[in-house]
Amino acid sequence: MCRFEFRVKENAPRYTEVGRVTASDLDLFPHNNISFYLHRSHARRLFRIDPDTGILYTLQSLDREVRSVYLFIVGVQYVSLAKARVKVTVDDVNDCTPTWVFPKSPDNDTVHVSFGFGMDDVALAALIAEDADDGDNAKLRSVLLKLTDKSALGDRPNAFTRKLYLNCADCRGLYSGA
Repeated sequence: MCRFEFRVKENAPRYTEVGRVTASDLDLFPHNNISFYLHRSHARRLFRIDPDTGILYTLQSLDREVRSVYLFIVGVQYVSLAKARVKVTVDDVNDCTPTWVFPKSPDNDTVHVSFGFGMDDVALAALIAEDADDGDNAKLRSVLLKLTDKSALGDRPNAFTRKLYLNCADCRGLYSGA
């Protein structure tokens, strides 16, 4: 059975062309008339195939975070029947906003930390975020914008020269900022 593999970007609009399934019949006209169809499949709700050209289209926008691969059978009808397996991979676009796992907003967006100022390189808290996108689109970078509670420093204005370590779920490493 032949195999066709196509890729389409997630969130592409309805009726986006995915690819073209091909077949040939060496018979002469009118016995070489070919017709393509989606063989008994869930794919009929998501894809349409032009019966004359074999061009495959989406019927709706596809979301990679819901499903990243679709496998189905395309039939070719002429004097006899033939089938081909089709694989459509949905490519990720950066469409998901990162979310905080800890601390969780809006009900709990505060981390209380107690530590001794005499220690070297103390981790203040583990702030965890995640992104449902894939690959480079899921990489997160964290930056400490400002310290809002200056009273936490007491009479030591330079006390916040220690490092704040951030460990993001999908960062593929540790980041530190002064």
